[in-house]
Amino acid sequence: MTFGASLPFVLAGQGLIGCWLILVGVVSWLVPGTRRLAAFGLAGGVGLVLSVLGFAIGGIEHPLTIFGGAVGTLGTVGFYALLSRRTGRRSVQAPG
Repeated sequence: MTFGASLPFVLAGQGLIGCWLILVGVVSWLVPGTRRLAAFGLAGGVGLVLSVLGFAIGGIEHPLTIFGGAVGTLGTVGFYALLSRRTGRRSVQAPG
């Protein structure tokens, strides 16, 4: 499969993951104690969606693609790092 043939599927998947992160961020914002996780989720989701839009508008070198990719990467990595810390704390509890 070539880059050009796989590109629509990759962009669609990236856009869907971005929308999911935005949804998770909005819902998490309402829960006390999860604002930082929500902010990273929102940033990651918005960044992914912006990078897809930028790619559709002007290709891989469009400023929106570059900016969205950077914000999406930082936000997504932050979101999953915080999510793993929260999950890890809950799974390591003293018995009893």
